[in-house]
Amino acid sequence: EINVEMGRKEYLHRNISRILTHFKEVPPKHKVKIGTVVSKINIDDLVNIGNFLFRNPALYKPDVWRVYQFEALKEGSKNKEMYQISDEQFEEACNRIKKEFPDVTIDPRSNQDHSNAYFFITPDLMIQTVDTSHKSFADLTTVTQEDLTRLIKERTETARRAEQNRKWIISTIAK
Repeated sequence: EINVEMGRKEYLHRNISRILTHFKEVPPKHKVKIGTVVSKINIDDLVNIGNFLFRNPALYKPDVWRVYQFEALKEGSKNKEMYQISDEQFEEACNRIKKEFPDVTIDPRSNQDHSNAYFFITPDLMIQTVDTSHKSFADLTTVTQEDLTRLIKERTETARRAEQNRKWIISTIAK
């Protein structure tokens, strides 16, 4: 019910269950990361979500649980008051689940952590960065490879932060 209340599709929980059940039967050859956006709607349900993901013997246990602080961008800005949590609330929630699931790799991403830390490709093939809004900087249908390389190199801070956001892959390999 919480997924639907947060604007997610009804089948999301069922699909995650099916995928993790399949991975339990046929272990993947890659790392598995599950992401949860933390908002006012689900902040008190995180332990239940963790129990479902990590204490259900029928399911493959994901290698990383990445939790994101709700960020009021695009569609989210319409319901900011309904979903937004403070930095302190997010930090407390992350500490609570880390204490409850000490053997799980939990990788929190506050709004500050993931602002300007990704390159996105939209369905219409625009490349964007995100800080307080989505900002397109190249159209993949028209940009040359040389210009694209230059445009990405100009965004050194975004590239550095994007690399940092992939450290979970290395940390799970080391375990």
